[in-house]
Amino acid sequence: MGYTKKRVLSVASRAVELGLDMPSGVAILPSNFDTVTPGEDLHFTYSALTVTKLLRSNGIDAARVGLDTKNVAYVHNRSAEWIVPVIFFGAEFIKQSPDLIGASLNVIQDYLKSFFGGSGSEKIEADVIVEYGKSGNCERISYKGDVEGLQAFAKVVAAASRKK
Repeated sequence: MGYTKKRVLSVASRAVELGLDMPSGVAILPSNFDTVTPGEDLHFTYSALTVTKLLRSNGIDAARVGLDTKNVAYVHNRSAEWIVPVIFFGAEFIKQSPDLIGASLNVIQDYLKSFFGGSGSEKIEADVIVEYGKSGNCERISYKGDVEGLQAFAKVVAAASRKK
């Protein structure tokens, strides 16, 4: 189980650059959000559909960024690992709902335990981008490990969101 962190460009600025509207709640980002150029297809992991529905059905306002464009594609990874879509938590939304990160990742963890039959030892990959402070600074935190590790991952992400 491991985490990596890296500072990334402002998600809001990148969305403006691409001509995309940002949702007011949790944002599910295309996997190629960092590298896509305007007019190219936005690629979502196939699990983005499932995660969006899961979060919404549990009362968490979530939407996929860029669905209003014509250039959306879903990528089904042929891998033994379950790939969680890139999830963005904005600073203002976290400020209003500080437990949002833990609640969101808990919903996904519960689903995956059920999906895999309850063992929690199946391998997953997850990427979360958190915005912190008033400047729009963002940090991308990546996780590779088992389903059980999502609980500890949520704490790492929450701590990153509290940076100044």
